[in-house]
Amino acid sequence: RLTSSELEVFGGDNNILDPNEAKLIVSGGYDPTIESNFTGQYEADINSSIISPLTTLVTSLMSLDNNLSKEDANSKVKLAFGLSADPTNFDPLAEALDGNESAKEVLLATARLANLMKQADALAINLSAGTSNSWDAGSTLINELAKTMSVSNTNPLDDRNVLINSLTTSLPSASTSQISNAVTLLEVSDDALESESLNFNGTPALLAKNLAKNQQAIEESIIEKYTNPDPSTPSLEELVLTVDSNHISTLSSLISYINVFPPMANDFNVSIRADKWSSGSLASNISATDGDGDNLIYSITSSNFDMDADGKLPFSISSDGTVTIEDPDDLINQAGQTMKLSILISDGKGMSTTSLGVLRIDNKLSLSGTSLDGKQGWTESWFGTIFSNGESWIYHPDHKWLTVTPDNNDGYWFWDSTMNIWWWTKANIYPYFYRENYGWNYWKFNQGSRIYYDYQSKSWKTP
Repeated sequence: RLTSSELEVFGGDNNILDPNEAKLIVSGGYDPTIESNFTGQYEADINSSIISPLTTLVTSLMSLDNNLSKEDANSKVKLAFGLSADPTNFDPLAEALDGNESAKEVLLATARLANLMKQADALAINLSAGTSNSWDAGSTLINELAKTMSVSNTNPLDDRNVLINSLTTSLPSASTSQISNAVTLLEVSDDALESESLNFNGTPALLAKNLAKNQQAIEESIIEKYTNPDPSTPSLEELVLTVDSNHISTLSSLISYINVFPPMANDFNVSIRADKWSSGSLASNISATDGDGDNLIYSITSSNFDMDADGKLPFSISSDGTVTIEDPDDLINQAGQTMKLSILISDGKGMSTTSLGVLRIDNKLSLSGTSLDGKQGWTESWFGTIFSNGESWIYHPDHKWLTVTPDNNDGYWFWDSTMNIWWWTKANIYPYFYRENYGWNYWKFNQGSRIYYDYQSKSWKTP
């Protein structure tokens, strides 16, 4: 997050990062769906919620023309690829699981562009093009397609001449025949992807899986052949003769399982009151799903430290996502505060998500009391019957509203807004209390009212 002074520099007159003022960039990593390293680079403007080949194309269009707004760049991409959704803020996998039919067109467009970029980068390795980064060829190719789209509303992937000219610019050291053969392989693999989507009547989620299988088949039949240094690997000329869209579709049909969908889970909010302040108490149930039907693995990745070194962590999580309090003593210093708990949810096959929990822990005084049945927030303790709002404010029938702060000796400081003072007491002293910077006093109560004896003036007083 940028500071206010940084926003003044980068955010322009409105102190907000606009689409043309910053980019999100993703490069490197591992793609568990096709089980290979991701060597490309994707970009998106700072206000996008998705980073993909489509958002990369949108940002390329904006980079070519500083006067082109994000909305206009989006419109060009949507028109060229026949999209109804905003590709910079539409998650096709999540929407596919929800049954959104618009996900189909975005899934296909994303797969087509990803295929184009990956083959260009792999071809650069095959031809020893000497690019500075593993993603240079694919990124340059996207920029060249953007140039075409800036003056045309047609889909550049459907025009062989555009592909030849764009790939030639991306790989200037390649010969005419090498470019021609590479474009042919691009076209047959693109045909396989389009054929999968053409007249598809299944669910968007099933199409996502089928397109992913096609991408894995393309990886096996073309991209891996480009990047394999083995002398027995087929040449470009040989690949063109052996690989066509039917070959890719056949390979795709042989894939029985593919991991497409990451686990999904919502964040959660929990109030920890006295009724949960014991070992074994339920804190929360994490509701997570996986579109591939994978068994999920849960782990706590933050705020789970054995503060008292007794060998017990404050929280545990079961195999079904049940979060349990194990050692309240580790959490006592968080009383009256809000803490965050991160839960990592993995499918065990390379995909994961994080569920962030916000835990509002009641004040220490309320936690030390006994919950009153049927009265949410009310507890009974040495201090009497009190109500807590779940944090540091409490209500006492005689004292009214107080702010409570524990000390390190089982005592408590109370801010009394009626008296406009802090006073202190503890279990074995109350109703005696000590007024800050003054001296000792003694409380006396009578049907919701209170008076106190002031030992300094030796007189009874009303607050």
